[in-house]
Amino acid sequence: MSARRDYFTEKLVLIKPSAWKPRRVKKPKPADTKDCIFCPGKESKTSPSDLVLASRHGTMLKLSDTPEDYVEDWVVRVIPNQFPAVTPDSPKKYSDAPLYSEPAVGYHYIVVASQKHVNFEDIDADQWVNILSILQDKARWLYARKNVAYVAIFMNQGKNAGASRSHAHLQIMTLPVLPPAIETEAKAVQKAIYTSGVCPMCSIMTTESEGPRKIVQTDTFLAFAPYASSHPFEFWIFPKAHQVSFLRTSQKEIMDLARLLELCFAALSTVTSDLQFNAIIHTSPEKRTSRQIHWHIEVYPRLDGFDGFERGTGIHINPVAPEEAAKALREACSKLLKK
Repeated sequence: MSARRDYFTEKLVLIKPSAWKPRRVKKPKPADTKDCIFCPGKESKTSPSDLVLASRHGTMLKLSDTPEDYVEDWVVRVIPNQFPAVTPDSPKKYSDAPLYSEPAVGYHYIVVASQKHVNFEDIDADQWVNILSILQDKARWLYARKNVAYVAIFMNQGKNAGASRSHAHLQIMTLPVLPPAIETEAKAVQKAIYTSGVCPMCSIMTTESEGPRKIVQTDTFLAFAPYASSHPFEFWIFPKAHQVSFLRTSQKEIMDLARLLELCFAALSTVTSDLQFNAIIHTSPEKRTSRQIHWHIEVYPRLDGFDGFERGTGIHINPVAPEEAAKALREACSKLLKK
């Protein structure tokens, strides 16, 4: 047993190696898609999409639905969330501490990742390029709206991870304030740059690129298990170069990231059963350049639930050492690359 602290924050994790064993269960049966509103042919069961990527005569076009005409043969759809956590017309009600509140003003969208009723581990690199490009476009549009301080991009897969539908999809949600997690990371980066002149996240790249927690890397991205992993088989993906915004990632880099996402999710599915996870893009806010971080993706497999200790103390107990997790994922990636 060892106690580890996060690279940037005071978050504490207890590593309890070898306590967790893979619970090999039968893969769930394919979902019945007849009631899935994300599947093709069900477009009219959702609100009209204001951004649809569709292939026409070998060219990718960005289109939109109308109430009378829904785009067919689409590649990626962006639709309003039926049950949004924030809304543009949220009541303008405020209250002061200790019962502080403010309006939950914002936009909340679903990004249907594929026409096929599949999980994320089944999505190939070409489709990931389409998904990532659409995410960039929609996020740029949202940052031009009023009352948008931050655009959160995340994905949930599986009931343990909070997904209400089995069809692969992501979510985009705006916030009128900067999320505490990003604020904390930005302060840590600013402090380190002020004292040493070096981005601490870039320093981590140097430490992890050849260490025991490295999983796989491409020309421009590195995937590794973080030193203080709070979840079994947790991994992060960082651009190797110092980049502050996902929205400024070039098309060439998007293609490189797409290959890495395809490989990492496929590898994760081979070392776990019934893959369930949360993932989120940590990126700098476009409207507050003083709050900058080295953008990255964090993936949290949800293989077990939280207990009273974790909920009551905020300290996670991870039964799989990140070094063990990285080794298993690294070997899985190697096998997949040889196929």
